[in-house]
Amino acid sequence: MSSKHLARFELLERLGAGEVDLSALPPSRQRLLAARARRMTPQALRRMGPERRYPILLAFLAEAHIDRGDELLSQYERALGHVWRNANRKLDDLRKDTDHDKAALASLGVRLSRIVLAAHRAGEQTVEIAEIEHDIGLDRLKAAVESDQ
Repeated sequence: MSSKHLARFELLERLGAGEVDLSALPPSRQRLLAARARRMTPQALRRMGPERRYPILLAFLAEAHIDRGDELLSQYERALGHVWRNANRKLDDLRKDTDHDKAALASLGVRLSRIVLAAHRAGEQTVEIAEIEHDIGLDRLKAAVESDQ
C-alpha cells in the first residue's frame, strides 16, 4: 500500500471526514457539491460566505474520505491477491517436488524389493551389498534414507 494514500486517509480521519453526516442531502446533490469543490480554487472558496462554503467543503471531505478508503481497500486487495498467488505457486512447486520425491522413493522401494525377492527365490538368506550397489547405488540409497528422516 502506498504510504501517500494512507497518509491522506489518516488526515481525512483526523479532520473527521468519516463522521460527516450528509444523509439529509440527496446523493446527486452531494456529488455536485463535491465536484464544485474540486473545481474551485482556495481563493474562490474563501470569498464565499460560510453558508455556501461549508456545505461544499463538507461534501468534498465526505466524498474524499470514501474515495481514499476505496483506494486503500483496492490496494490491499491487490497486495493480498499478489501474496495469495505467490503462496499458491510456491505450494504447487512444493507439491510437485514432494510428488517427485515420493515417486523416486517408491521406485527405489520396488527395486530393493525385487533384489530381496530374487535372493529369496534363489534360497539365499542374505542380500549381497554388491548387488544393491550395482542395481541402485549405495549413495542413492543413503540419500533416500537421509531424506526420509
